[in-house]
Amino acid sequence: MNWKNSLKYKKIIVFLFIAMFLPLFLLLSFREKVATMLNYEVEMGLVELTKQNSILLEGKIKATFSFLHTMSNLITKSAIGREEIGEKDNLINFFKEEFQNNNFTRFGILDTQGRAIYGFDVDFRNMKYLEESLQGESKVTYVPCTPFLDLHSMVFSVPIYAENNKIIGVLYAIYGIEDLKKFFSFSFFDGKGDCFILNQSGNLLIPVKDNEKNDRLRDYFHHWQEKTEVEDNNLHKFILTLRDEQQAVGKIQLKGLGEQYIACVPLGNINGIYTVSSVPADFITKRIANILFLVTMVLLISLLILFCILIYIEIIENKNRKNVYRLAYIDQLTNLGNFEKMKLDKEITKKNNKGKYILAVVDIDKFKLINEMMSYQYGSELLTFVASKLDTALIENEYVYRLGNDLFGLLLISKEKEESLTRLTQLFDEISEYYNHKHVLTFSCGIYQIGKYDFDLAKCIDNANIARLAGKNYSNNSFIYFDDKMLIKMREIKEFEDGLQQAIEEKQFEIYLQPKYKVRPPRHLGGAEALVRWIHPTKGMISPVKFIPVFEQNGTIKYLDMYVFEAVCRQMRIWLNQGITLVPISVNISRLTLLGQSNFIERIEAVAQKYNIAHSLLELEILESVSFNNGEGLTGFLKKIKNRGFKISIDDFGSGYSSLGLLKNMPIDTLKIDRSFFSDWQREVYTVEETKEKSIVRSIIEMAQGLNLNTVAEGIEEEYQVEFLTNVGCDLIQGYYFSKPLPVEAFEKLLKNKE
Repeated sequence: MNWKNSLKYKKIIVFLFIAMFLPLFLLLSFREKVATMLNYEVEMGLVELTKQNSILLEGKIKATFSFLHTMSNLITKSAIGREEIGEKDNLINFFKEEFQNNNFTRFGILDTQGRAIYGFDVDFRNMKYLEESLQGESKVTYVPCTPFLDLHSMVFSVPIYAENNKIIGVLYAIYGIEDLKKFFSFSFFDGKGDCFILNQSGNLLIPVKDNEKNDRLRDYFHHWQEKTEVEDNNLHKFILTLRDEQQAVGKIQLKGLGEQYIACVPLGNINGIYTVSSVPADFITKRIANILFLVTMVLLISLLILFCILIYIEIIENKNRKNVYRLAYIDQLTNLGNFEKMKLDKEITKKNNKGKYILAVVDIDKFKLINEMMSYQYGSELLTFVASKLDTALIENEYVYRLGNDLFGLLLISKEKEESLTRLTQLFDEISEYYNHKHVLTFSCGIYQIGKYDFDLAKCIDNANIARLAGKNYSNNSFIYFDDKMLIKMREIKEFEDGLQQAIEEKQFEIYLQPKYKVRPPRHLGGAEALVRWIHPTKGMISPVKFIPVFEQNGTIKYLDMYVFEAVCRQMRIWLNQGITLVPISVNISRLTLLGQSNFIERIEAVAQKYNIAHSLLELEILESVSFNNGEGLTGFLKKIKNRGFKISIDDFGSGYSSLGLLKNMPIDTLKIDRSFFSDWQREVYTVEETKEKSIVRSIIEMAQGLNLNTVAEGIEEEYQVEFLTNVGCDLIQGYYFSKPLPVEAFEKLLKNKE
């Protein structure tokens, strides 16, 4: 062993010595501090508990005085203009009832001579506390035994005044101590602790449950306020603290019961009476010992674990350095650098000048589906193959990373935009062709041109990701360069997504109603379509064209659909309560709401029942594409809805490729002809020739009549369109010719005057 190794082992020994004894020293110091802190917390907790009991009792006393003063005032008012109290039967009967309701053991009314207006006559010389009330004081006094009741009592007394403020008597009420106990908490700390009421002489006015402890407490506190330092130093200090700070806590020694923690606070309403709490010291000591034991064990185990970790690191640090690096920065499946490695390589972007690099973020389209259909093993092999192809396609100073799952990032030397697109297209087309014999394999690639001052790699990746997601709807490999418009669009979408729940809770969405008119004479209001507007607190009104597609794409449209449905039912109930005759109102229901909720029918039924709305007044509008693309599977579902009494309308009929075979079996009530049939009409053409659009509209209406279906034409803005639709027998017309979508208040006026 050479001197270098010897020095190394000496250092290890010194390190181990310090690692063992320093923590032990710190542990002992910490343990002592914890014990002191816990002891202090126990004492403060005992004081707080004592204060709470004192407050409860004081509150009861204040409430009692308030009641007695109220009764005294009633007596005063009943004796207006008189110098003495007279018998008033009605008043006495009222007093009996009130005092009984307040659970007093007894009460009485005395004149200035001690004669009882109600109760017993008294000699004021024997009941000084009542005599003091004749001097204008409100008194509460503990009495071991009253002339009226042979029990420990609290006697409350207040003066009775005449109109001229002359004292004409005393009103008193008595609480038995047992009644006062109902307002006092006597047990705590798992029944080991006790609370009691103590007077200045050492009498336990409200004792504890343990008779032996009562005896010991009486002996200890007998004339306790008079004890000197020589007689009991601890108690003497306790009394001095109590006088100075109006509270005290400490330990006392009770004969036969050992040490006790004790806390004391004066009862504010009554001089010389105190609320006291006590708990055996050994009970607290055991609790503290248990806590200290647990703390010690946790700290020892933590120190032991830390010590083992330090030893483990010291022994194997050199051996595992490369493995740690590989685990941290290399993807285990593809052997490419991972996202953490890419962050380490951010110096590449710092050295970048004059737009040297582009960042391409690529993922495999529908990779999750490939995994589920072809097996996860197949998915792993596909990822390995793609990684290998990307890695071999790089040139010097270019880099490729696996950023997560099927997501890859490439830092490529920037060339002309078309040249870079061509290179990427050829590379990924080659990979796609390799797998074409097994399944269709396509990629989505977002490209971000890294600028001279783009030092934030995470931001570059985010921008490339935005471009990648923008190309997700393409059927082939897509390669999209990022531009700022995409970022604005994504931020807007994110704001819509994040704001939906708050908007629903704050009722930012408001329903507007566009009237539908029956055009066969006489023209009159025949229905309405519920539309939604987002009244944003800062952005104002947001067009549904902006937010509806976002909610449809992320699946949250179902919450908005149900919000609008309930808002319509709620408003209809308001109108019914006002005696307004309703017309049917249609509510748009998206595909996800209709088919994505197994309890959809039960939910709309529950809402309609909640507001007691007839189902026939509610019409569900579903898009033509939803109704016919889901074929016969939807037919049975719609039949269940119709059997519950709801109306069903096919919206935008004629905009897709409807199956007439399905239409004859579809349980619907109304066809709503798509506005595209009317958008290109011109008055001149209408008056002179039969256009294809007019022929189709006429045929749709005739077909609907043959199937016993109602028809609605939407988007109607001109008189000549109304004339044509009237002539061909269209049932309802909706559009700006009659009315734009109206706020609820404006539509209400139409309802009131619809005839």
